Amino acid sequence: MAKKPGTKSDTGSKGGDLNTFDPARRIIVLYGENDFLRLEFTTHLRESLEQHHGGLDVFSFDGLTASPAEVLDECRSFGLMSSHKVVIVENAADLVKEDARPLFERYAQSPNEGTTLVLRGTIWRGGKLDDLITRHGVIHHCGPLDFAKLAAWTARRAAKRHNATVQPDAARMLVSLLDGHMTRIDTELAKLAAAGAGPDGKATITADLVAAHVGDEREADLWQIQSEFLNPDPRIGLENLRTLLETSREPALKIQWALTDLARKIHAVTAVARQGGNVRAAGSAAKIYGAGAEPIYDLSRRASAEAAADLFQACVRADAASKRGSDPIRSLEALAIRFARFAAHPADHS
Repeated sequence: MAKKPGTKSDTGSKGGDLNTFDPARRIIVLYGENDFLRLEFTTHLRESLEQHHGGLDVFSFDGLTASPAEVLDECRSFGLMSSHKVVIVENAADLVKEDARPLFERYAQSPNEGTTLVLRGTIWRGGKLDDLITRHGVIHHCGPLDFAKLAAWTARRAAKRHNATVQPDAARMLVSLLDGHMTRIDTELAKLAAAGAGPDGKATITADLVAAHVGDEREADLWQIQSEFLNPDPRIGLENLRTLLETSREPALKIQWALTDLARKIHAVTAVARQGGNVRAAGSAAKIYGAGAEPIYDLSRRASAEAAADLFQACVRADAASKRGSDPIRSLEALAIRFARFAAHPADHS
């Protein structure tokens, strides 16, 4: 069944949306630096085809070593065990080039009805072949997703693959902690679903659960470190600092980073609060999550923009000074006292 050439959609596809895959497509191009999406879409294609045809033969080639004749002969031949076959070519741009392009153009004019050809790789070189492909299939760019789309994907993935519900702030926190790496997010979702599963096997993944189980050493400790410096009593702040210095393997660097990040969050949310904006929306943008969010919101509602800015600048100056060789412990002690003073009198600016 022939298809008219498509145009670019918000999914990054020519020829249609892979999320609503049509088993009648005969040539699929999946390209881009997002290797997880390339593999995920391939899995989706195979599942859809297997369900539609009742069985499937799968053949794989590497475009770096295979010849065009090998691949196209396999595409044109009949399946041995099933009525339909999938031919997958990795590094396809290295196969479909120069003298080989006319061979694939001829095949794309009338692809075998019993075969779905999947061409994958980080790059794809467009040209006349694209128009021929989109008559019978789709060209899909698997590029990086922005923060909001990754958070939405995280929630969908948890529900579909891991029998779990992810709270919105937990999804955003996962994306932030794992730098948007979809393979790592998926792996952590499986662990979190197991950790949070109830008697019925279903799990609810919260930001606190994420904070307890996910991230590298700095990130896993970050939320606890920050909350310990929001007490208005400077003696408690200094005691917490001493405890952290005794128990952390990279104490000064980690604590300085945590305090600067905390001051940045307070400054960002305070600026919005003073302008009458949506504080929680600003907190989400500033990556404020979990139980530790409420003290930050409370301080930001009571703080002056000038005091919050001064606190942030003090952290930035302390960080710069420590990198120039000043005593990091003295700087952290001064910051601990400054955070306590801010927590006690967040509106004071001096």
